[in-house]
Amino acid sequence: MAERLLRTAPIQGYVAADSNYDSNKLHAICDSRDQLHLVTLRRYGPGHGTGHRKQTAGRLRSIQLTENPMPAFAEQMLRDRNDIERRFAHLTNWGGGLTCLPPWVRTHRRVHRWVQAKLVLRGLKRSTAKRTYAA
Repeated sequence: MAERLLRTAPIQGYVAADSNYDSNKLHAICDSRDQLHLVTLRRYGPGHGTGHRKQTAGRLRSIQLTENPMPAFAEQMLRDRNDIERRFAHLTNWGGGLTCLPPWVRTHRRVHRWVQAKLVLRGLKRSTAKRTYAA
């Protein structure tokens, strides 16, 4: 699915991903898109080499961004990605959240309305939640 998304999504810029997506194939897809750069930490960490295979320019650029002496840009991008993942988890992991779609929600129009309704409910839940503070 990552390959399909990277090939077809109408985006430019940087794509932050976790180390499971650190592959020459995905970096090559981004390289072919010209203005798309995949930024990942290396799967086996910075202490390991890159192996005996030829590395794509995008993968070498990702290594340079994440393992240079001042990696603040890449670190901030990966922190932002973690924040997005956490917020998405909060949207999906509560009783009325974006869990499995019921059988009657299958067309694009119905899925769109289903997701909108769930997001509205989540917003209402958050705005009416009682806050407790410990001293």
